[in-house]
Amino acid sequence: MTLSLKNNSLLYQHLGKLFYAVAISDRTIQDTEFEALQKCIHDYWIGYNDLNQIFKENPAHTIEAVFEGVEAFGLEGHEMYGDFVSYKKEYPHLFTKPLNTLILDTAKTIAHAFGGIERSEQKILIALEKELSTKD
Repeated sequence: MTLSLKNNSLLYQHLGKLFYAVAISDRTIQDTEFEALQKCIHDYWIGYNDLNQIFKENPAHTIEAVFEGVEAFGLEGHEMYGDFVSYKKEYPHLFTKPLNTLILDTAKTIAHAFGGIERSEQKILIALEKELSTKD
């Protein structure tokens, strides 16, 4: 399957779901976790060129918008994580080593943002690391 604008936009939507799942894994989202996501978007995702170079506007902000939307609706973190994993399995070619590193680094930054990593956060990070190292 080739890269398309739709697939690219969907990737960012699913990343928003994933990062929400990491933040809510301890059953509450702290302001510092959302601020950590915003900092990662500003510092790393806006400049990520592997996928967003074909857009006139940077779609990295979609990550933040989806995170906020999912939070507003109070959706389950494990469902959002499952959506991300399903998307990854459908489009494995999008998940390059540099992208996987950026995803994992962002997830870890969110998890560390409030009082260090708790057991539930560690569990999702381990699952994510395993998922991102899996070749489909």
